[in-house]
Amino acid sequence: MRKATFIGAAIAAVSTTMVPSGNAAVIVNFDTGDTLSPYHYLAVQNKTSVTGSVTDPAYNAGAGVTFDFKIYKPLKTVNITTPAAPDFSGAVVSFFGAEGTGFGVAEGTLGRFDRTESFAIAATQKMTVDTFRFHEYSGDEVLQISWTAGGVGQSGLFAMAGGVGTPPSNVTVTLAGIVADANTDIVVTNVSPNTNNAGRLRIRSIGVTAVPEPVSLGLLLLLGLAAGRRVRR
Repeated sequence: MRKATFIGAAIAAVSTTMVPSGNAAVIVNFDTGDTLSPYHYLAVQNKTSVTGSVTDPAYNAGAGVTFDFKIYKPLKTVNITTPAAPDFSGAVVSFFGAEGTGFGVAEGTLGRFDRTESFAIAATQKMTVDTFRFHEYSGDEVLQISWTAGGVGQSGLFAMAGGVGTPPSNVTVTLAGIVADANTDIVVTNVSPNTNNAGRLRIRSIGVTAVPEPVSLGLLLLLGLAAGRRVRR
């Protein structure tokens, strides 16, 4: 699967050593007719926020984790004159719209996520954002995404080129590099060029992966010593 082209540099790079855990992605679907994954939210028509829990039974080598996951802060008329740095000062608080093929912003009975529109997602679990699955996908759309990693603000432009599927429906785009702290906003803004139905995207699902908290070197050494003792016995 091809990854979305990352066409903007992050504000700051953060490196964190993680312990391999056998994580598996949680797919959070927003169209109730989609049966490709067990992790669903109810439809979001005319709401300014929606919250709920989704469980990944395969997290951390089968230990399992439950995300308290929310999608909220829908905005419209964001100034995207500078796509890499959207200006939210004049944006208008809006609401979500949903239909059988996905969700969007500002149209209560439609799922369109047009250019100059924005929303945020967050979870109580540290996570990566791995995939967006779209309907009404053209391939030249661009998302500006900002998040917080290690307490430091990050942002980038992500070109939605190279999605896997048959346009315009059920096209999956894979992202890389978005590792967000728990309880922080991941803000997604459509900054697409005005070339295809105003940069319209209908979001069918978002794939996220739980990330384990880093383990200190001292704890790793203790675990190693304990394992060594068990082997010698």
